[in-house]
Amino acid sequence: MKKNYYTSGYKKRLINNDNDFMEPAENFIRIFKMNFLKKDKLKCLDFGVGDGRHTKFLLERKHNVLATDVSDEAIKLSKKNIKKFSNYLIIERDNFKKLLDYKFFDLIICWETIHWIGDIDKINFLIKIFEQICVKKGNVIITFPSEDDYYVKNSKYLGDHKFKIKLSERKNAVICAPKINVLKKIFENNKFRILQIFKYSHGRVVFNKLKVENDMKGSDIKNNLMSVYAFVLQKS
Repeated sequence: MKKNYYTSGYKKRLINNDNDFMEPAENFIRIFKMNFLKKDKLKCLDFGVGDGRHTKFLLERKHNVLATDVSDEAIKLSKKNIKKFSNYLIIERDNFKKLLDYKFFDLIICWETIHWIGDIDKINFLIKIFEQICVKKGNVIITFPSEDDYYVKNSKYLGDHKFKIKLSERKNAVICAPKINVLKKIFENNKFRILQIFKYSHGRVVFNKLKVENDMKGSDIKNNLMSVYAFVLQKS
C-alpha cells in the first residue's frame, strides 16, 4: 500500500509529541461492551493499529493482541504510547497473506481503516483472509463509510465503488466505499453472518479558535460529518 495521509500524519505526531486520538473510539467501546465485556483473554487482531488506541484498550483488559499496520510510523507511535508494546506486524505492499502465519483469532477489529485500501478486490481478499484466521464462531468488528459520508460526498466517483477525494486534507487519496447491499454480499460470500449493524456520525468541522462565531456561521455542519457503518460479524 502506498504512503498515505495517515503515514505522514503519524510521522508528524511522533515529531511533535502529539497525543491526539489516544482515546479509543466511543462507538467502538459501546460495541465492545455490548458484545465482549464479559469475555476473558480474547486473542485479538487489531488491523490498522494507528496510534494504538484500541490495542491499548484491549491490553488493559488483559486480552492478547496482534497489532498490524501498513505504516512503520504508526507502529513507532504505538510503541511510544503503549508500555511494553511488542506484538505487531507491519504489512507491506498489501501482503495480507502474512496474517495466515498468526491464526487463530477470537476477535478481529478493523475500525475506520479498510476503506483506505481503495480497491474492492483487495478488500474482498482481505475479508477472505479474516475468515481463514478467525476461530469458528469468532467475531469481526469492521467499519465502512456510508453513502452520505463526508469523504464520499466530496470525492470524484471512479467506478467499482472507488472514490477519489477532492478535499485538501486527503486530496487525491482513493477510498473504496461499497454500498451496504454490496457489503452484505461480500460478508455472506466469505462465510460471515451479520449479527449487528450500527450507523454513526461524528464531526469533521475544524473551527478557527480565534473566530469561532464567524466560522460556525459560515460552516455547513451537515456536510462535514463522517458517517460510518459498523458491522459485528460472526464466522459461520
